[in-house]
Amino acid sequence: MPLITAQELIDYTVLPEVKKRPVPLLEQDILEAEIEINNIPNIANFADKTKFPVIPEEVILACKKLAQYYAYTNADTTAMKGIKSESIGGGDYSYTKDINGVPKPSVLYLLKKFMVDAGKKKVTFKMRAI
Repeated sequence: MPLITAQELIDYTVLPEVKKRPVPLLEQDILEAEIEINNIPNIANFADKTKFPVIPEEVILACKKLAQYYAYTNADTTAMKGIKSESIGGGDYSYTKDINGVPKPSVLYLLKKFMVDAGKKKVTFKMRAI
């Protein structure tokens, strides 16, 4: 079961490109965000209903932020085509668009408390005389 629904993402975002995106594509963007969250090293398994009967709000917010980012970047057709500049009105007006203008949101601060501490907190170091 997904962490969020497409309707929750539409309600969360203020970006018109994301609001207009078709629901099946938004579901793929949500899946992309969930995969990224689940691939974080030592992250808790949120599908385990015994540990998480209700998904924490921080995890839902992190998923919304990442899904919004993926929906926006996947909807940007000029970035996919490689267009960096455009002229309007027969060359009277032109502009250059920076393709790398949308930074990927960092969600680790939201998920930090759900990262399971794996291993010991001490270092074993052995030395011997040569």
